[in-house]
Amino acid sequence: MKREAAAGIDNAPPAEGAAPKQSLADQQAANLAARARAQAEVDKQRQALARLRAEHAANPDDFGPGEYEEAADLIRGKRAAAQQLLESIPEVEPLPERAEFVPLVVGTVEEWRTLDVRERNMILRKLIRRVALVRLGPGAQNHKIEIHPMWEPDPWPERKKTTTGR
Repeated sequence: MKREAAAGIDNAPPAEGAAPKQSLADQQAANLAARARAQAEVDKQRQALARLRAEHAANPDDFGPGEYEEAADLIRGKRAAAQQLLESIPEVEPLPERAEFVPLVVGTVEEWRTLDVRERNMILRKLIRRVALVRLGPGAQNHKIEIHPMWEPDPWPERKKTTTGR
């Protein structure tokens, strides 16, 4: 019995691999593009409704009974769907360019010894997004320190907090 099961497993077609994971920068770019498309659709439906209203105001006799209301309801439905999609896509703040920080870093290196602790901390807050201590296993020496600069995407973005209907 074990041999029959093993042969069946060995002859089974390979399972589909998981989709390759997108980098955070790629996800942010995709979110930005999706938001732009959804916003364009909302704007398009808003303009369509405005044109329909203008046409109805200019030529009310061109519309049969209920046609204007049906067309307006259809456009409003499309606009509401696009608005709902837009609201479901998280907003992404564009990352600052690394080049923006070069003057600050160069000036900081030259003046580091003359700065007091408060000034050093203020500069470091402008340069560093997060410092993380990552444990690789048990023990005091089994860890690494990761420094995430401001010009790179946050590898651990804050998750939206879900609210309950209380």
